[in-house]
Amino acid sequence: MTVLNTTRNSIVVERLKIARNLSERLRGLIGSPPLGEREGLLIPYCKGIHTIGMRYPLDVIYLDRDGKVLKLIEPLPPNSIGHIVLTSNSVLELPVGAIRWSSTRIGDALFIQGASESSNGDENSLLKYLRAYLFV
Repeated sequence: MTVLNTTRNSIVVERLKIARNLSERLRGLIGSPPLGEREGLLIPYCKGIHTIGMRYPLDVIYLDRDGKVLKLIEPLPPNSIGHIVLTSNSVLELPVGAIRWSSTRIGDALFIQGASESSNGDENSLLKYLRAYLFV
């Protein structure tokens, strides 16, 4: 799946992984190698993250239920605690530089493209995908 910034007409992530259960959400990227360029991890039901125990920094995008960007951290250093954003509904973890090269800003709209395995072939917005499959 791909994450597009439709406000800026840019690609944020070309290879998206989604933390689909509690174990994956709690673990996040801890113990994983650094994300490759244009890779990302979406953590649903998330209002904040940390990088405690990690050896590399991350760019972080906090999103509301509609896929609107609420907060950006570029970068969150290893062994740090990120902000808690009470209005956040998910967090997108990215390699350092992803926010800059996608030109993503607070208020932008992000969408998931290629969620066809879960949506009967339709291309879905982040909102529809998350509401239908993760937040119900």
